[in-house]
Amino acid sequence: MKKFITALPKQVPKTLNYKAVGNPKLEMMDNKISYPILAAVNGYLEKGDEYQIITIVEDTDEGRKNLENFKDQLESICETKGASYIEPEPIWIVNNYEVSYLASVFLKIIEHVDDDDELFACITYETKLVAMMIRMAVQYAYRVKKNVSMECLLYGFNDWQNKNPNKVGYVYDETALVQLDELVNLLVEQGVKNPEAAIKNLIGE
Repeated sequence: MKKFITALPKQVPKTLNYKAVGNPKLEMMDNKISYPILAAVNGYLEKGDEYQIITIVEDTDEGRKNLENFKDQLESICETKGASYIEPEPIWIVNNYEVSYLASVFLKIIEHVDDDDELFACITYETKLVAMMIRMAVQYAYRVKKNVSMECLLYGFNDWQNKNPNKVGYVYDETALVQLDELVNLLVEQGVKNPEAAIKNLIGE
């Protein structure tokens, strides 16, 4: 099943066209969105696909408003693509940055991942620590679950200093960073004597 994982921001964000960097499937220049994960939904979801969207949301009035806005935009994309609209699965969180609490968020994310899933994740919003939990959950699933693929890890950028009403955002495919981390672990496990040289050779430096 296709699983899309994201955290919603603390406030309802700006609605923008997003230009894709590194992955043309993420291009959103014809349709404005507020949540970059929707670029992955638009690019990868096909009619008839089974899918689930896991949203990490702060348990506040703003968080609930954000979730409703997210649902509206998701429904619009599904309608355009001829795909069935399925309600997102919220993971409600609070402002707590203790290790034990963040670990519980990590566990809640991986509870949604099963064998044979195709994963798409966004690390744009919420705190750096919550984004870290998303990335850790994705890598855990890739390593531990059977036949799980990491299809796309993305990051959306909005230049807040640019006040042009017609400005665009940028959505970056950062999947290669996860693959690089996996490569580092593999090199260490295999006892490669000079892993830095091996990495530089692979990335062409």
